[in-house]
Amino acid sequence: MNHAEASSVLDYNPVTGRLAWKVSLRNGAAKPGDEAGFMGFYGYRQVRAFRKTHLVHRVCWLLHYGEWPSGEIDHINCLKTDNRIKNLRVVSKSVNQQNKHVAQRNSSSGILGVIQLPNGRWRSSIKVDGTHRHLGMFATAAKASAAYQSAKSKYHDTE
Repeated sequence: MNHAEASSVLDYNPVTGRLAWKVSLRNGAAKPGDEAGFMGFYGYRQVRAFRKTHLVHRVCWLLHYGEWPSGEIDHINCLKTDNRIKNLRVVSKSVNQQNKHVAQRNSSSGILGVIQLPNGRWRSSIKVDGTHRHLGMFATAAKASAAYQSAKSKYHDTE
């Protein structure tokens, strides 16, 4: 899908981040003005147009700037459904991975950059330029988290 095709069927409001249909869908599922897309498995909105499914934030970029983004799109505030143009930026994959503020769902400690060891101590580490860096062993989760946050502000790009 190119800019001309996208703009013929979709309308993007860069202030609100809303993507809407300009046309009625053949199956009657949507009419002009209805919000385009559906919630995908990973929490990002997706839209099906021209026989292909696209991530809504990438389509928003296409409609606003006239071209597909050259890299990954980062939601600056980490809200996957906030597609306002001021919340979107093109970044490398490594920078996009750095924009995490909470631990993954499967984290054993629930704290970003921190794991609890079997002996009860806490280990903190950070990934920098593809390499894991050990930040230390700590008696408390709070101290391990503080070490991670300090390293994050030092090593990670905050653009």
